[in-house]
Amino acid sequence: MSKNKRLSVSAKTRLLFIYIKLLILILIIIPATQALSAETIRDLRGGWYLWKPYQYEKRVGDLKHLTGLDIKLVSTIFQNAGYRINYDEVDWKEHQIDIKNGKRDIAAGAFRTREREEYAYLSEPYRKETVALYVLANTKNKFKSVDDMLKQFRANNFKLGVIDGYIYGPDCMEYINAPENQSIIIPVKNDYVNFDNLLDGRIDGFLVDRLVGATILWEQGWRNRVKEYPMIIYSEDIHVLFSKKNCSLEMVRDFNVSLSQMRESGKYKQIFGEHITPVLISITTGSRWFFVVEIIGTAAFAISGMLLARKEQYDIIGAFVLAALPALGGGILRDLLVNREPIGILRTPVYIITVFGMVILGYIFFRITDVLKWNLLMDSDKPFKLSHGNHKINIVNNLYQIFDAIGLAAFTVLGVAIAIETKSWPLWIWGPLLAMLTGAGGGIIRDIVRVDAKIAALKGSFYPEIAIFWGLLLSLFLNWQTQRLNLYEVQIAVITTLIGAFLMRILAIYFNIRSPLIGK
Repeated sequence: MSKNKRLSVSAKTRLLFIYIKLLILILIIIPATQALSAETIRDLRGGWYLWKPYQYEKRVGDLKHLTGLDIKLVSTIFQNAGYRINYDEVDWKEHQIDIKNGKRDIAAGAFRTREREEYAYLSEPYRKETVALYVLANTKNKFKSVDDMLKQFRANNFKLGVIDGYIYGPDCMEYINAPENQSIIIPVKNDYVNFDNLLDGRIDGFLVDRLVGATILWEQGWRNRVKEYPMIIYSEDIHVLFSKKNCSLEMVRDFNVSLSQMRESGKYKQIFGEHITPVLISITTGSRWFFVVEIIGTAAFAISGMLLARKEQYDIIGAFVLAALPALGGGILRDLLVNREPIGILRTPVYIITVFGMVILGYIFFRITDVLKWNLLMDSDKPFKLSHGNHKINIVNNLYQIFDAIGLAAFTVLGVAIAIETKSWPLWIWGPLLAMLTGAGGGIIRDIVRVDAKIAALKGSFYPEIAIFWGLLLSLFLNWQTQRLNLYEVQIAVITTLIGAFLMRILAIYFNIRSPLIGK
């Protein structure tokens, strides 16, 4: 027993020594690993300036979060290459001076110039940028070319706003830097100041990145006061600058390799889509003309509910429910599905007021038809006919069908827009699904509430398929469009979707096109 006991104590001692050695190894390895990690991730000093949607601070609760396309894209490229950027707010002109003297390491969002090549290495281009001229909405100037524009500026003492240190293309820079023009060139720190100066009459116009100008114009609600002149001033690739004082060509190569890898993996396109597509589509759907289309669609869906309420002898509260469900129900269901906060109808009362107004007008209209002893025939399988004596008129049904088609088209675009806003990816799946839900979901809910076994949207009517088809086409286009940053092309795509969905619905009605049925 004594010998076994001594062996047991010896074994315990050896185990204790093993534990101590392991502990020492852990204490050595962890700091060494941390030091190695710190060495592999190199910190770089950069800068940011107010340049929405590329670089800006977004408030989240009580905190401000630095975001934007350039911030996210460039930071991710550097991170994948083993670098980390520390950002400070700095004016663009001062930022260039800091790159030149080595105070900062990198600067994103730069055109290539000979002067910059003297003090900085330039990366491969990571996006393009287009310069536009913004003027007051009532401006009557007409320019044949950029050269003609600059000649007219000089002749008319046109006060031109610019960002101090920005590049606007060789022709414009020659004009801006000419000593004889200094009295009519007004340099400022950011484009918000340019907008204020234009609206206050301190300048006659200013040069700005097209997407930046459109973003501020939409954000501030100045569409009726300021416009973009329809001529491209300058368009060229955008690079990252690396200070020659602090950076090496190896760092530039690391960035370029990482950029290429992100393009191949699809991450590059995803970041573009997350930051730029919502801006482009929101600018378009936030315009007045689209708002009018949306209201017409809401009213049309409300009218469809009113007609059913009349046919099935509902009271005025029941009529409001049947009117509200097709007009608002699909949007509510969509917003709940994607967790959109707040849901659409709580953002503005205009939609529910529209529904309420249609119910009141419908009630008054039907009271008048009753007094005049008109007979409103409502057979769901035949056109609605307004009859009085021997005369029958299809106007009521024709107008309803036209407005309903407009509503379907508008809600198709809205469904895709909400998919983008809520980052419901991949867009080619969720865009058409939310388009269908927005356009046809409310009508389905209405028919379920009515306990109608023959739900038209689910049993033969060629209706939700239209929203799916055009929602898919718009989603695919926007996926392809993201890196082009062309607002006009997005607007054309939205208008094409509206017209296409509208005409397809009208043709489906005219030729009585039905959805394929499972049964005979």
